[in-house]
Amino acid sequence: MKQIGCREVYVIHRRDQLRAEKAYVNESIKKGVKIIYNTHVEKIKGKNRVDFLEVHDVKTNKKSKINLDGVFISIGEEPQNKLAKKLGVKLDEKGFIIVDKQMRTNIKGLYAAGDITGGLRQVVTAAAEGAIAALSSTEAVGKKYPY
Repeated sequence: MKQIGCREVYVIHRRDQLRAEKAYVNESIKKGVKIIYNTHVEKIKGKNRVDFLEVHDVKTNKKSKINLDGVFISIGEEPQNKLAKKLGVKLDEKGFIIVDKQMRTNIKGLYAAGDITGGLRQVVTAAAEGAIAALSSTEAVGKKYPY
């Protein structure tokens, strides 16, 4: 957001550290992004548009106001892996399904692709991984994909 001309960019996070890679956090700080830790947004206020946030620092119990013109809300993500867990699929420390280059899981004949495998969460990546999984599964049942 700083790169496209926003004067001030804030990341307001409810914990004392971000889960993002340290390099990304450091790069954001270097570019002027202000990260506010241990803070909850209590209210988004304004008349006909966003004017300010009311925030609460949970460590100091201090409430304050941040003037701004817009808000993007992102609450994070958690892989939807309940079925994978029930099936005994191996997961990484963040709960994503572990796959090899052919998108195979640790269970023979079971493939996974897209957001559930972690990495880049982009439509184009998910589509590519889905294609790889489809081709791999075709070969696994003794069929050759007609190239």
